[in-house]
Amino acid sequence: MVLILGVIAAWPGLALAGSGWYLLAAPQVGPYDEREETYPSWLGTNAPLSSWQHLGAYDSAQACEAAKREQGRIALDVFKGVQAKADRATEYGAKWYANSRMYMIGLTYSRCVASDDPRLK
Repeated sequence: MVLILGVIAAWPGLALAGSGWYLLAAPQVGPYDEREETYPSWLGTNAPLSSWQHLGAYDSAQACEAAKREQGRIALDVFKGVQAKADRATEYGAKWYANSRMYMIGLTYSRCVASDDPRLK
Protein backbone atom coordinates (compact mmCIF):
# COMPACT_ATOMS: atom_id res chain seq x y z
CA MET A 1 0.00 0.00 0.00
CA VAL A 2 1.39 3.43 -0.90
CA LEU A 3 0.65 6.75 0.74
CA ILE A 4 -0.89 9.38 -1.48
CA LEU A 5 1.81 11.92 -0.71
CA GLY A 6 3.29 12.21 -4.17
CA VAL A 7 0.82 14.83 -5.35
CA ILE A 8 2.78 18.06 -5.14
CA ALA A 9 2.54 20.82 -7.69
CA ALA A 10 5.56 22.53 -9.22
CA TRP A 11 7.15 24.57 -6.50
CA PRO A 12 9.29 27.73 -6.65
CA GLY A 13 12.90 26.95 -5.82
CA LEU A 14 12.72 23.41 -7.15
CA ALA A 15 16.26 22.01 -7.42
CA LEU A 16 17.68 19.65 -10.01
CA ALA A 17 18.03 16.04 -8.91
CA GLY A 18 21.37 15.33 -7.27
CA SER A 19 21.79 18.73 -5.65
CA GLY A 20 20.23 20.50 -2.72
CA TRP A 21 17.63 19.02 -0.43
CA TYR A 22 14.86 16.45 -0.75
CA LEU A 23 11.51 16.41 0.98
CA LEU A 24 10.84 12.75 1.83
CA ALA A 25 7.78 10.92 3.16
CA ALA A 26 8.03 7.71 5.15
CA PRO A 27 6.63 4.59 3.50
CA GLN A 28 3.45 2.96 4.73
CA VAL A 29 4.49 -0.28 6.44
CA GLY A 30 1.24 -1.52 7.87
CA PRO A 31 -2.50 -1.11 7.64
CA TYR A 32 -3.88 2.34 8.39
CA ASP A 33 -5.61 2.51 11.78
CA GLU A 34 -7.85 5.52 12.29
CA ARG A 35 -8.01 4.88 16.05
CA GLU A 36 -4.34 5.73 16.56
CA GLU A 37 -4.22 9.20 18.05
CA THR A 38 -0.48 9.39 18.71
CA TYR A 39 2.40 7.87 16.77
CA PRO A 40 1.06 6.02 13.72
CA SER A 41 2.43 2.47 13.62
CA TRP A 42 1.46 2.21 9.94
CA LEU A 43 4.05 4.84 9.00
CA GLY A 44 7.62 3.53 8.60
CA THR A 45 9.59 6.43 10.09
CA ASN A 46 12.37 3.99 11.03
CA ALA A 47 12.62 2.60 7.48
CA PRO A 48 15.86 3.32 5.60
CA LEU A 49 15.72 6.74 3.93
CA SER A 50 16.40 5.04 0.60
CA SER A 51 12.87 3.59 0.79
CA TRP A 52 11.16 6.92 1.52
CA GLN A 53 9.04 8.62 -1.15
CA HIS A 54 10.52 11.74 -2.77
CA LEU A 55 8.03 14.60 -2.63
CA GLY A 56 10.26 17.36 -3.98
CA ALA A 57 13.78 18.68 -4.50
CA TYR A 58 14.90 22.13 -3.31
CA ASP A 59 17.93 24.40 -3.50
CA SER A 60 18.26 24.82 0.27
CA ALA A 61 17.16 23.39 3.60
CA GLN A 62 15.13 26.55 4.17
CA ALA A 63 13.26 26.14 0.87
CA CYS A 64 12.57 22.49 1.70
CA GLU A 65 11.25 23.32 5.17
CA ALA A 66 9.11 26.11 3.72
CA ALA A 67 7.61 23.65 1.21
CA LYS A 68 6.98 21.15 4.00
CA ARG A 69 5.18 23.79 6.07
CA GLU A 70 3.09 24.98 3.12
CA GLN A 71 2.12 21.44 2.09
CA GLY A 72 1.27 20.70 5.73
CA ARG A 73 -0.94 23.78 5.90
CA ILE A 74 -2.72 22.77 2.70
CA ALA A 75 -3.16 19.18 3.92
CA LEU A 76 -4.64 20.41 7.21
CA ASP A 77 -7.06 22.71 5.36
CA VAL A 78 -8.13 19.85 3.08
CA PHE A 79 -8.55 17.51 6.05
CA LYS A 80 -10.70 20.05 7.91
CA GLY A 81 -12.91 20.41 4.83
CA VAL A 82 -13.22 16.66 4.40
CA GLN A 83 -13.89 16.22 8.11
CA ALA A 84 -16.78 18.66 7.84
CA LYS A 85 -18.25 17.24 4.62
CA ALA A 86 -17.47 13.52 4.39
CA ASP A 87 -20.22 11.11 5.27
CA ARG A 88 -18.03 8.52 6.96
CA ALA A 89 -20.97 6.10 7.08
CA THR A 90 -20.49 5.52 3.34
CA GLU A 91 -17.54 3.64 1.89
CA TYR A 92 -16.59 6.62 -0.30
CA GLY A 93 -16.82 9.07 2.60
CA ALA A 94 -14.78 6.81 4.88
CA LYS A 95 -12.03 6.45 2.24
CA TRP A 96 -12.04 10.17 1.51
CA TYR A 97 -11.63 10.90 5.23
CA ALA A 98 -8.94 8.24 5.73
CA ASN A 99 -6.89 9.35 2.70
CA SER A 100 -6.93 13.01 3.68
CA ARG A 101 -5.96 12.11 7.25
CA MET A 102 -3.14 9.83 6.06
CA TYR A 103 -1.84 12.58 3.78
CA MET A 104 -1.86 15.12 6.62
CA ILE A 105 -0.15 12.75 9.08
CA GLY A 106 2.39 11.64 6.47
CA LEU A 107 3.42 15.24 5.86
CA THR A 108 3.76 15.79 9.61
CA TYR A 109 6.39 13.04 9.73
CA SER A 110 8.10 13.98 6.44
CA ARG A 111 11.75 15.08 6.49
CA CYS A 112 14.06 17.37 4.60
CA VAL A 113 17.32 15.55 3.83
CA ALA A 114 20.45 16.73 2.02
CA SER A 115 20.68 15.11 -1.40
CA ASP A 116 24.18 13.88 -0.63
CA ASP A 117 23.16 12.20 2.64
CA PRO A 118 24.73 8.70 2.58
CA ARG A 119 21.55 7.21 4.10
CA LEU A 120 19.82 7.76 0.74
CA LYS A 121 21.96 5.08 -0.91
